Amino acid sequence: DYDILVSRSTDHGASWSAPAALNTNADSDSLDDDQPQVATDGAGNWVAVWESDEDLSGAIGTDSDILVSRSTDHGASWSAPAALNTNAHSDSGGDHNSQVTTDGVGNWVAVWQSYENLGGTIGPDWDLLVARFAMPDCNDNGVGDGHDIADGTSQDCNADGVPDECQADTDGDGIPDDCDNCPDDANPNQADADHDGVGDACEPPPPVEQEQPAGCCGAVGPVVPLALAVGMLLFRRFGGYRSRTRRD
Repeated sequence: DYDILVSRSTDHGASWSAPAALNTNADSDSLDDDQPQVATDGAGNWVAVWESDEDLSGAIGTDSDILVSRSTDHGASWSAPAALNTNAHSDSGGDHNSQVTTDGVGNWVAVWQSYENLGGTIGPDWDLLVARFAMPDCNDNGVGDGHDIADGTSQDCNADGVPDECQADTDGDGIPDDCDNCPDDANPNQADADHDGVGDACEPPPPVEQEQPAGCCGAVGPVVPLALAVGMLLFRRFGGYRSRTRRD
């Protein structure tokens, strides 16, 4: 039967990998896959769509439907084929000639030709159907991650293209570990009094100043140089300075 093959180049087309089946069920399916189209967002994500009579082991009908496969590693590997037209398990009209494109921030749109009447909501003549999906979409809100970041729905503190709510946050304070100045202790305000890059919540407490020992009478005595103190002591011991009168 017809299958979808793929080959990739990582050197600007100078050389190509050996052909491999993109539809990962190629070794077991028995009906035709053809008319492939492929698109990329330029960030390693690729989407392939094609028309197929394959029923995916009974999951969908045997009329022509639009299948889709995705790659998140620059086309090195691909997901198992799945129906892009979500009515594929119940429709009876053929779906053909699919196209796919993306806005580059996680939103993808596919269009195709069909004579399916969508449960009687449209006529049985040929019409153009459309479907959209998001990839990557780590928070499963139906909007591409790049779009969420661009419109401010999600923050991206480390500018890696992944919304902060999808990043590791060990202490659960809402700040991803990569941006948290104290990743093991919750400190949502990120206070850093000495501006050393380590949050106050992680810094040891300041040392406690020790009181000086008290001198006599409970007061701290004046500091006197040792040599001067010894001199004063000897002076007192031997009676201080005594004047002598010279006698002739």
